[in-house]
Amino acid sequence: MSRDPGLYLQDIADACRKVQLLIQGMELPDFSDDWRTRDAVLHNLEVIGEAVKRVPAELKTPFPGIPWKSISGFRDVLAHTYFSIDDSIIWDVSCNQMATLLEAVTQMLERLDS
Repeated sequence: MSRDPGLYLQDIADACRKVQLLIQGMELPDFSDDWRTRDAVLHNLEVIGEAVKRVPAELKTPFPGIPWKSISGFRDVLAHTYFSIDDSIIWDVSCNQMATLLEAVTQMLERLDS
């Protein structure tokens, strides 16, 4: 049985919000020193990447400004080369890309609901 695409979109939205909450009020050195927060952020970024892989292309096409392929590829890097992840890259993604992705996914969910 196939899972509803809206559920994957909701997973992405939830994970984006969690990342935003986790890093709220932090700076990169704080993030790097806090292994619990770092691990939680990495987990949520993996969830985002895996869910993006499962969202049908026709839902992603109207949002060409979102680097869908890079997001799913980033998940693979996190999962398979976790030992060489640079905290500054994780920090940049977490600080600068969650809001844009969340906005796009919110619009996608609204389209599905209408």
